[in-house]
Amino acid sequence: MLGCARSPSQAVGISRISTEQHDSSLPSDSKEISEPNPIAVGGHHPRIDQLESIVQAPRRFVVERLPQKWKMRLETNKSEDARREDAVGLSQEYLCENDLNDVYIDVRRYEPGEQWARLYANDRIAPAWKYTGGSLSLIRYSLFPGRALHRDSYNPYTNTLSINSTKPIRSLLQAGNAKEYRKHNGWLGTYSTAQFLPVFPLVHKWNVSKDLIGYVQANERWALERKLYPYVYGDLAGSAVSETLGFFPVGKGAAQMVAPIALRVLGTGAGRLTGFAKVHELEAKRETADEIP
Repeated sequence: MLGCARSPSQAVGISRISTEQHDSSLPSDSKEISEPNPIAVGGHHPRIDQLESIVQAPRRFVVERLPQKWKMRLETNKSEDARREDAVGLSQEYLCENDLNDVYIDVRRYEPGEQWARLYANDRIAPAWKYTGGSLSLIRYSLFPGRALHRDSYNPYTNTLSINSTKPIRSLLQAGNAKEYRKHNGWLGTYSTAQFLPVFPLVHKWNVSKDLIGYVQANERWALERKLYPYVYGDLAGSAVSETLGFFPVGKGAAQMVAPIALRVLGTGAGRLTGFAKVHELEAKRETADEIP
């Protein structure tokens, strides 16, 4: 498709983006590269950066002590900028191929004021839903900064894909969310607000998962497909556990708060193991097919 970024390096050069100033964006000589989606990168944000340092300290402690071969498997041998560039490029390519050129891509940004402005300007969402579900989503955005938590997300109320991690698969999943929301353009506000209710999020994730797996298979990107299965299966399993516990609470007192978290973690872990098993099965089939003359 004309104008689509065909590789992460062609999509956007994160390492070339200035982050010296808060609320910075792509320099003029990179805007042509970053099209079709508008991309902006956050700069220095003292309080959020301090929170990020605290929240990410345990993970950094563990990763720094991993064997080198494990670090290479986790791609931690690459710089953060390089990994984030891959994440932005992959999600932008997917958005472009699905004609979602108007989705804002925010990279490591924390801009509550701008998010409120985007909410107000989004004419795809009816006012009744903007100031109910939309307000709740932005309160969560403000109180739990994705930048500090390294959480990627797509907000249909502001039409913003926020990329804060260095995991391309996570960013691709959120780009898939954007497509699934846009399928319900005629009643986008209703569909978006329904995600606060039980069961709806699980159905939504199921549809996103099917679409993404179909996308990588259609493009014959096995390296990407084999990474996708564990994430997709883990996310679905964790969500299924959460939805089930919503109807059948577990434990009493403090245990009622801790048990759902622990069970969701176990569910996610089991889902990822299932995903790895699926990859192993598909790899065996591919090897068998290659051996047949």
